[in-house]
Amino acid sequence: MNCVLITFLVLLNLSTASITGDDLQGEFQALSGPSYCPLKIKHESVTKLDRMRYYIYYENILHDNQVCSGDDFLTLMFRDGTSTAHSTLRTLSGENSFLLNELVRDSTKNKGDMILEELSNQGLPFYFGHSLNSQKCGKVTMPQNTYFFFFEPKSALALPGVSLHPGKKYMIMQGKNESKPCVYTNKILPTYP
Repeated sequence: MNCVLITFLVLLNLSTASITGDDLQGEFQALSGPSYCPLKIKHESVTKLDRMRYYIYYENILHDNQVCSGDDFLTLMFRDGTSTAHSTLRTLSGENSFLLNELVRDSTKNKGDMILEELSNQGLPFYFGHSLNSQKCGKVTMPQNTYFFFFEPKSALALPGVSLHPGKKYMIMQGKNESKPCVYTNKILPTYP
């Protein structure tokens, strides 16, 4: 067993569903969402920064087989299920004070904030990311200030705009000003020994 797996086993309660950095790479199939949501998203490559943070460069993201453009990247942070929504935002924006100001400057909650709070309140381990810039992928443009969540619920879970079931690993993209999220699941679920 390598150090990364051992670290995650220590962080996560083995009796609960879990998500790992390996789950960030691969192909995701749309389950529901508005018409602008791509039907399929593929993360061809994920860059590990440390045991808690990953980058996905836009050039390694495909929406409906169209490569995303731009020199930017999505930063994803692991949250262990004990973090509050506010501490998650602070941790994510630690390297970027402008990002923190963007995330917390207006006091009105958007749908991404509500999903973040609900996952935090449920005590679920999850990966959370936020794109400061828009992603242009073929005909689809994901707006700036889109929230990204990767998780596996332990039981049925109702989030703003969607109900989810255990036994699947989900990716949710929620635009800051959008009424409904784009909801995806792993096309091929990984198997574990």
